Amino acid sequence: MVYKINKYLNIYQWSFLLLTIISPLIVKCESDPDEFVPPLIYIQSRGYTGESHYITTDDGYILQVHRIISPKYLNLPRKAALLQHGLLLSGMVFIINSPGGGDYFHGPVENHDPVNHYRSRHPEIGNNLGFLLADHGYDVWLANSRGNTYSTNHTKLSPFQDKKYWEFSFDEMALYDLPAVISHIQYVTGQKEIAYIGHSQGTAIAFVLLSERPQYASILKPVILLAPIMNISTTKDALKHVLTDEELMKDLLKVGGPLLPHASLLELFPEVVCATKLLYICENVLQIMGGLNVAQLNVTRLPVYFSYIPAGTSAKNFVHYKQMVLKGARYFDHGPEKNMAMYGKSEPPEFHFDRLDTSNMVMFWSENDLFCGAEEMDAVRRTLRRPPMAEYRIPDPLWSHMDFLFGRQAGRFVNGPILGILKRYPISWLPGRGPQNHGSFSGHSNLPTPAHKPGQLINKPKYSRPYQPSLNG
Repeated sequence: MVYKINKYLNIYQWSFLLLTIISPLIVKCESDPDEFVPPLIYIQSRGYTGESHYITTDDGYILQVHRIISPKYLNLPRKAALLQHGLLLSGMVFIINSPGGGDYFHGPVENHDPVNHYRSRHPEIGNNLGFLLADHGYDVWLANSRGNTYSTNHTKLSPFQDKKYWEFSFDEMALYDLPAVISHIQYVTGQKEIAYIGHSQGTAIAFVLLSERPQYASILKPVILLAPIMNISTTKDALKHVLTDEELMKDLLKVGGPLLPHASLLELFPEVVCATKLLYICENVLQIMGGLNVAQLNVTRLPVYFSYIPAGTSAKNFVHYKQMVLKGARYFDHGPEKNMAMYGKSEPPEFHFDRLDTSNMVMFWSENDLFCGAEEMDAVRRTLRRPPMAEYRIPDPLWSHMDFLFGRQAGRFVNGPILGILKRYPISWLPGRGPQNHGSFSGHSNLPTPAHKPGQLINKPKYSRPYQPSLNG
């Protein structure tokens, strides 16, 4: 099996070598200035204040979270909003859709029927959700899950030397990463409640956290889920064929380690493929990642998208999705013996999605989504004990999974309605905190050593976490 994977890798490497040789014939002369820009420089280039925060989870993973603040609101209280990316992505996907910032939608936001309120607006505006929220006075935090481009560090393990580092799936992202990020945001901002916006895997980890630790429902308000992933057993088309390939999944689990990290070899992809007549390859990659509507895609922006994706994850995490296709939503299946040691039973327990508090939950979905179409949403409704506060079906019948991030009309159909929902949730302060001491950091929190690079060991950042949610809910 290892030989087979090595053979595939050789084909992969030779393919890129061939593309490199012929690239002078097909590559455009100038690259887009937004390609491969470090997050803080990218944020600051749009006129915003950017910060990097390093957060250590209880199991030793070091996450990098990026914060965005509009200079207009530096000295004013700002409602905290946490944006959580999906599989093989990073927080950058919330700010790279279109070339500009987010200074749009400055008219009054209606609380009623926000979808129709924005339907008549210009289709190209407000497409960068992170910047749009900052422009409306929100304190925006872009999460990066363990193992992606910006969160590849650990207090004890070396990610590219210790295979044990990659022994995680979205279980750990939900039960370790998300609580650590929430706690840090509360500590920095002094706010008790945080608005949560997740896409794809970002919805799955919210479902897991809120069902396994219901007390977090009093903190995450509202919970806005774009293309919610609760059970992908009905997933169709090319993606399902990949996820149900038993031999491939066994190989992935046996070899382990990282899956599709943003390695130097992939840096050829945006210019050699996405910016040339071969751009259909990039379109097909997005199609496999969950689908897209070509009419919604700005093809001139493809080199920028692929300079930030894929952002990597673990092979184990990908295998977990295959297990969901076959056996439904449950913890990772390690096999009978290890399951018994970890869970006390030979089969992994199911997630308790039936006990989710949906009173502040809003779900956006579309019929053409390979992960979350009409059939999948029916399964979600059957699982929930109570319906969510609201559901929004995207009116474009061809809208698909990646359009929530990169659609030309994301501002109209997604981001505008999100603003309408968020306006209903004022700031809620922790005891002893308030508008007079909301504060702002500048630059970095828990700054690593100057020589720090992704993959290197750094000292464990230390900060107090004075507020923990009650275990009694």
